[in-house]
Amino acid sequence: MGSAIGINFYYRYNAQLVEIRYDGTLEKGRGITGQSIGYTFGKIPPAYKPKYNIMHSIPSTSSKSLMVRLYPGTEQYSVTSQDTITTQTEYVCGCIVYGR
Repeated sequence: MGSAIGINFYYRYNAQLVEIRYDGTLEKGRGITGQSIGYTFGKIPPAYKPKYNIMHSIPSTSSKSLMVRLYPGTEQYSVTSQDTITTQTEYVCGCIVYGR
């Protein structure tokens, strides 16, 4: 699906589920304004987008409010934050699974 600020996104699917995986090393010094769209990635094909909004916390030592978000109307994933932050260099990874 693409990459931004050092994080890569991948997806795979079957007849019932879609899995989104992400991993990478955050780039130091990237600012994210709280409640903004943040850094966006490529669009997911319409057949695999979720039916509802997704907001998934990214485990992070430098920020407790870092998250992945997708609003089905946009078909685009983004890394954003609930608070205004400046990223630190650190490895992050995770997985989101939802029904088709």
